[in-house]
Amino acid sequence: MRSLLILCGLWLLATSSLALGDAPRLVATIKPLHSLAAAVTEGVSEPYRLLPDGSSPHAYSLKPSDMRALQSADVLVWVGPELETFLQRPLESLPEDTRVIEALRLPGVKTYPLRDLHHHGHDHDHGGHGLDPHFWLDPTNAREVVSALETLLVGLDPENAQAYAANAERARTRLMALDLALAERLKGLRGTPYVVFHDAYQYFEKRYGLEHAAALAIDPSRTPGARRIQEVREVIRETGARCVFAEPQFRPAIVDTVIEGTSARHATLDPVGAEIEAGPGAYPELLQRLARDFEACLGES
Repeated sequence: MRSLLILCGLWLLATSSLALGDAPRLVATIKPLHSLAAAVTEGVSEPYRLLPDGSSPHAYSLKPSDMRALQSADVLVWVGPELETFLQRPLESLPEDTRVIEALRLPGVKTYPLRDLHHHGHDHDHGGHGLDPHFWLDPTNAREVVSALETLLVGLDPENAQAYAANAERARTRLMALDLALAERLKGLRGTPYVVFHDAYQYFEKRYGLEHAAALAIDPSRTPGARRIQEVREVIRETGARCVFAEPQFRPAIVDTVIEGTSARHATLDPVGAEIEAGPGAYPELLQRLARDFEACLGES
């Protein structure tokens, strides 16, 4: 599996075989990665996004147009096998000269192990369960993706190097400002317990000092059973969790069942921005909406 793990090697790997004047064809899997790629290529080219809104990266079936895009791609950006399980076999048939950025394993990307969700409904940091793939919810990680794309694209396409460099620097500056603004906005919510549908927000939580009390679904592809629902209801009563967050991709009725008879509120979080317009602005909008939704449900009002 051809993952770009050492940024200093990108210059050597990026000896371009593109026709003069052609911009590299870039494919990204999920909307957050597509947004970061679009920010770097803005004014030069438009990346192709594989996963449409509402699709699961664990069970997506590639369409013929997706296969054509992959086979003609000069650059593919994905999270890694922990998330886009559908891509593992298609990766084996990519042309030899396709550059692949496995974002979860880029140097400089901070990663965390998956958390243990089985201990009486409470969640704990235990190693040995693989990596949590939702790395993009920390904007410092997003900056690393931007820099990796800049380095690769400048080497592949010297004709547009100035545009890539300027776009990347602007994106990094905006991400730094976003990070500072989110830290200020969310600092008053530290220590306020809540429950999430599934454990997708670890990177956001660790970056901004939040911590959920439990995750309802141990496996988001399976509906939580009666025992798990009862465990989480006990956690809500024990901790005084103020909110239980659903996700737009999953049935909200289960959340109504969980909060019945408790004082917890019901709201929604979206870790991929399904309802946000794709493009360079989608990534910052995703994090701003997460902050807004946390604030709206966890605030005192």
